Amino acid sequence: MEPIKRIRVFLSCPSDIKEECNSVQQVIDETNKISGKHQGYMIDLVIWTTNTFGGKAEYPQEVINQQNNYDILVGIIGQRIGSPTPVSVSGTVEEINIAIESEKHHLLYFNTSATNIKTLDLAQLAKVNSFKQELSDKGVLFHEFESIEIFENLFRIHLPNLIFDKLLVKEPVLQSSAADKYASYSELIEEVEKPQINDVDNLDILTLSEDFGTSLSTITFTMLSMANSMSNLTNNINARLPELKLVNHIKDDRLRQTKSQIIDNSIATMLEDFNKRINLDLTDFTTHFLRIGPNYSILFLYLSQFNIPEVHALKDSCQGFRDQVESSLGTIASLLRTVMATASRTYRFNKARRETEIVLKNLTKELLQGLRLLDEAVKHNIKI
Repeated sequence: MEPIKRIRVFLSCPSDIKEECNSVQQVIDETNKISGKHQGYMIDLVIWTTNTFGGKAEYPQEVINQQNNYDILVGIIGQRIGSPTPVSVSGTVEEINIAIESEKHHLLYFNTSATNIKTLDLAQLAKVNSFKQELSDKGVLFHEFESIEIFENLFRIHLPNLIFDKLLVKEPVLQSSAADKYASYSELIEEVEKPQINDVDNLDILTLSEDFGTSLSTITFTMLSMANSMSNLTNNINARLPELKLVNHIKDDRLRQTKSQIIDNSIATMLEDFNKRINLDLTDFTTHFLRIGPNYSILFLYLSQFNIPEVHALKDSCQGFRDQVESSLGTIASLLRTVMATASRTYRFNKARRETEIVLKNLTKELLQGLRLLDEAVKHNIKI
């Protein structure tokens, strides 16, 4: 049996990053249980508060720097940059810069979620934005997230892929020498030692595969339902527009206003019904959609160990699904622009129109977040 490779992940973040720290540990535990178990590695999370012992240096942060022996640095910054050191704007920034300058593997994330304006430290936020600009100027990749769920899913994709691409040694396949009279025995041993996709201990992967299939089916069904709702709304509104044009030519003011209000209320009812249907679909859609990218990434890394057609089938299905989502995103954005361009009319009509704008905005946002996760997953697996 091959020895387990220990991989040290150092978490660098200011003191205000708390929920993300728990998420990092959770994702590492999941990765060890699934990807690590099958690919022969174990991740150890390193945090300075628990993994640093006493020492002497010119300043406290340097003690941490001297003891930092890691394979991957995970840097997370929110609205605060942290406390300054003699050589840097903060200890976190110093740790990140050391990783970059020493060409250590790193994953960098910035929390861009809205915060309470009363507790916001504008000076700290300005330093965060300045550091982000410095990273951009250096061409250093970082990722932004608006919710803990998005962060967890990004990290679920990035961590195992980085380990697979950069830290796991791919042993070259050695060709048996023609003169090796024991070659057939060696091949027999290798065949038995080869990982088997139907091993009993692969239940985690089977569960993940079932979850992936369930999410994909749910999302496909929900997207079809929402597409039908949008199509019906568009057709119904288009059917009433000619009536509005005719009403505008009625000379009697009271009759014109009465007829116009009837049509406005009819369209408002359509918008209100549409909003209810989309909101009912959106909860399940969001829950399942955000799982697709990370689950696909883990499944693909696992299945890539086996020379089976399912690997390419999984890749093709995910790419096809991703293209379908992008097409849907364009359709929804187009409908949103149409609704926003609609002229103001009665109070009820305007209220329903505004609610529709918010519903379509939320749907656009969820699709965009999920699409970005899919792009991350497909991008990392494209070379495998």
